[in-house]
Amino acid sequence: MNGAINTAYNDKTDDKPNDYMLKSTISDSIFTLEIYIDRATLPTIQQMAMIAESMSKHPKLICWLRHPITDEKLLSQLNATSFASLESLYQSACSILRTKSKAQVIIFGNTYWSKDLSRLIRRVTQISGVMIKQLELIDDGASEYQKMYQWEILSAAEQSHDLCAGLNNLKSYLKGGENRVIRALSQRSNKLPRCISSIFNWHRLFPTTYHMLRMDYLEKPEISLLKVHLAGRTKQIRWDYLSNASFSAEQTSLFYQMVGLSDPRNMAKSATEDQRSKFMFIGVGSTIASSALQIRVIADSLSETGVIPQLKADRLQFKGHPFADFNQEIIQAHKMEEMRSTIPFETLIMTDNLPEKMGGMESSLYFSLPHNYQIEYIVFSGSKQDLIQNALIQIMLYLNVISQERIFFADQFN
Repeated sequence: MNGAINTAYNDKTDDKPNDYMLKSTISDSIFTLEIYIDRATLPTIQQMAMIAESMSKHPKLICWLRHPITDEKLLSQLNATSFASLESLYQSACSILRTKSKAQVIIFGNTYWSKDLSRLIRRVTQISGVMIKQLELIDDGASEYQKMYQWEILSAAEQSHDLCAGLNNLKSYLKGGENRVIRALSQRSNKLPRCISSIFNWHRLFPTTYHMLRMDYLEKPEISLLKVHLAGRTKQIRWDYLSNASFSAEQTSLFYQMVGLSDPRNMAKSATEDQRSKFMFIGVGSTIASSALQIRVIADSLSETGVIPQLKADRLQFKGHPFADFNQEIIQAHKMEEMRSTIPFETLIMTDNLPEKMGGMESSLYFSLPHNYQIEYIVFSGSKQDLIQNALIQIMLYLNVISQERIFFADQFN
């Protein structure tokens, strides 16, 4: 296999470049293919901003499963092709790269969904002359932090062993083919679990940057080994591409088109506070909570005698989950305005157009909010007895995303 992974890489000299890293010095004059893949929202929005920021002319292959681009004129402007499935993107990437004598690939992906990344890399690195130039990996949301929280209970020796074992497993998985039976017969790894040692070992094989939603979580003493492990490879996710005017008019227009707003004025900051939404309720899909529960929670927050301290708001706006099929039911129950579920919530942050107040069901969306933004309330699954064991809650409390008195549970609204 061309560009085979250097299995003799010295784990004790993390800064020693391996074969892949040396190949990243290839001249930018050779064919460069940019690949963008994501299943969620946060990485997609950040990838959109990165495209607008770079304004590169390189051909791009894009598969954003939650927020696909279908505008052919826009795709032509980006020099991009959009795919409805990851498999079709993988096949197209291989077809293109096989026609080049030499090529370098830059991949933008979701840190948590490392399996998507590995399946792509496994295929393209089997093609002669193809080198991985850079990986730009972006947090899925809260998922990475919940894995860190679980990892904290390991001793330092166990953490070190886990990182080493995970690296070896990642190497083995990448060397295998797509057929599980053949992988098993060749004694290659059949599994790539979504755990710390899988998602945070990419930099040991390729030039990698991890774009983190909350880099400050790495300051937690219990995961100091992970901070050392990732040293020099992390960046805080940016939200200020638009708010600090670092984008030109052309870049701003391009970004708005990618997020599905043909007219940027539709999301411009309102001229007066009265024109802005007073309260936005964050809804979730049926896997987290039923529509009936969400309707009860909203009603409770508006009541003088509810579980939640009364929310005084003369305008209510609803932001539903893109995959929920009952959003309209909730909206109609309380005559709420709707923020289109296909428009990413993160757009409000990037345009400095957040509502005056916000709350709702448990979601990683709250991690993205500015540190000085006060969340009215969050309702989690389960009961108060689950508070100590709930990783998401404990992480939010540690990071001061929300205070404990603003946390409620589903069973309080029966």
